[in-house]
Amino acid sequence: MTVAAYEMQKPDIAKRLARIEGQVRGIARMVEDDR
Repeated sequence: MTVAAYEMQKPDIAKRLARIEGQVRGIARMVEDDR
């Protein structure tokens, strides 16, 4: 992937990472509540 393509996709990548982060935090909370 070229730098230009990366620059264009950065907002989408940031959104995807934020969504994944939310999912991971939710799973971590479920695991902690289970203990």
